[in-house]
Amino acid sequence: MKKSGSNRIRWPVSVFVAVFLFLASGCSSMNQHGGMATGAAVGAGIGAAIGALACKGDPKCIAIGSAAGAVTGMGLGYLWDRRQAELRRIAGRQRLNVAIQPVSTYNAGNKTNGVEVAIHERGMFDPGSATLNPSARRKLMALAAAYRDSPQRLLVIGHTDATGPERANLKLSERRARTVALLLAGQGIPTGRIFYQGAGESQPVASNDTPAGRAKNRRVEIVELDSTESIAAYSLERRSDSRYLAHSSRTAREKAGNRGGAKRPGKAAGSSPPSPIAAGRRRERKPAVDFGGGPARRDIVPILAALGGLRAETGGSGFVISTAHASESPPALTPCYLDNPREAGAVKNLQSGAALDLSAYRQSDYFPGLNGYPFLASANGHLLAIRGLRVLDQSAEVVGAPQLLIYRDYDSRHAQNADFRLPVSIETYRGRDGLLLRGYFDPRSPVECMDMVVARRRIKAKAGILYYDAGTGLYEKEVLFRRMTR
Repeated sequence: MKKSGSNRIRWPVSVFVAVFLFLASGCSSMNQHGGMATGAAVGAGIGAAIGALACKGDPKCIAIGSAAGAVTGMGLGYLWDRRQAELRRIAGRQRLNVAIQPVSTYNAGNKTNGVEVAIHERGMFDPGSATLNPSARRKLMALAAAYRDSPQRLLVIGHTDATGPERANLKLSERRARTVALLLAGQGIPTGRIFYQGAGESQPVASNDTPAGRAKNRRVEIVELDSTESIAAYSLERRSDSRYLAHSSRTAREKAGNRGGAKRPGKAAGSSPPSPIAAGRRRERKPAVDFGGGPARRDIVPILAALGGLRAETGGSGFVISTAHASESPPALTPCYLDNPREAGAVKNLQSGAALDLSAYRQSDYFPGLNGYPFLASANGHLLAIRGLRVLDQSAEVVGAPQLLIYRDYDSRHAQNADFRLPVSIETYRGRDGLLLRGYFDPRSPVECMDMVVARRRIKAKAGILYYDAGTGLYEKEVLFRRMTR
């Protein structure tokens, strides 16, 4: 009997140790306002799970494991709260303009596992330069000291506004991110734990039409996460983060001009809609395909209504573009033709300089219905087919090489080859009621771009707008694609 009792005593001790080691490894980080409470809840669940495995069904032992997890998780949550408070205290002391928010990624079950610090410091870099100014360097060194003893991974992301060539902005933002990453390493943080990325102008947080908005877009972010896997998940989710879709990656002048070549027409902000949008002084000509639409408008109300609003993926801001006031003011979300394809650079490790292979961290499940089955629609007697469309569920990442096939004057009674096979680059953005698929085509194709909204397990898309060159300007045609199941 004594031996049995001794075993019962040792099991809870081993459970407590196992729970502590598991949670202390950094797998459970807590958000700013609910760190201790969240830590206690998550820790209790993990403790109970470990206890169930180790205690051989002993309810008292399992209860002890749960309690141990709650205590340990609450302690880690407290430490996480302290970290954010410390960052705010340092930023306040240095008069550093920052925005701090918790981060959650899909590999952590969408529970908070990191923190994002956006640094909006005027004059941090001179125009076109990747060298920190002395004042900004001193302030950032003080902030970097907070990460010195952290066992987590750090990702530094550089951003620019939308003025200037996109490719140059992308390279400049990467150089600036690397500069800040090197500053972190100078504070004693191992370079193997530091990653950096240039996002260029692809992730605006304010309008690029005003000096104040462009200043907000010129920023550097330091993201602290619990693992390299979370760095990859964060980067994948960030591509579909609706916070950045709320603002165009083009300036008012670029919208009015023809920045992207002959296939980026637009009108200046504040001009009167809806009239045919001039296609960059092109002479009138017969369109390659007449889809039977009308002049392109500057609003995107049908798409917003189908989405039910957009939501942020990686941040904790709860950002939403609502459709409630669409009739009172123009929606923030602009049509695809008034935007550019969003391109961010590779995530690179500071120690090796090698790009992080994000594909190694992909989730295998597809978004329901977006697993390669074709979508069909008709427009003015022409058949449209989207083939090869595959989207991963958790990250909303497009995989494969989707195409839009166009069959002019389609007659189902006869076999017919596609008149156009158009490769399409698709971006995805999550809404509350659906997923926005935004596609861009080669500038020489008869289609400019398209916006389409799909919902889970629905055969028919909720909304769709195709923008195309009508010869006299840019036109739009609403189309509803239907997924084929065979």
